[in-house]
Amino acid sequence: MMKKVLALTLVAVMALFVLAACSSNEGTQSSGDTSSETITYKDGTYKGQSSKNEHGQYGDIEITIKDGKITDVKYKEIMEDGSEKTLENDNNYKEAIDAIKALPQKLIEVQDPDKVDTISKATGTTDMFKEAAKNALEQAK
Repeated sequence: MMKKVLALTLVAVMALFVLAACSSNEGTQSSGDTSSETITYKDGTYKGQSSKNEHGQYGDIEITIKDGKITDVKYKEIMEDGSEKTLENDNNYKEAIDAIKALPQKLIEVQDPDKVDTISKATGTTDMFKEAAKNALEQAK
């Protein structure tokens, strides 16, 4: 009789641990899901700029939102003289030009400027891109 009571008690305790673990995981998942769903944008096209860097350059972005999601991103960097940054006028700094081309697609994929990974050897360009994107998306909230 004592063994049955002990066995039933152990089974009950283990069942409680399993239920507690399951409910804890579900709570974590749902709160994670909720936070990703809290960012919703109004449809439209929004423009933003970054602040100027130490060379007087800044990022300029245009983001299109459709059905609440980022569907198109156009980004360029503007030089101190007002011209668009190119290989020719930026001392052939290929990494920055490659980043300017790659960052818009990354933003479309992740839907959040904070989740865009910094591109190696193009940290300044990535930072200006993220700042400009955040400024544009502020208007879409």
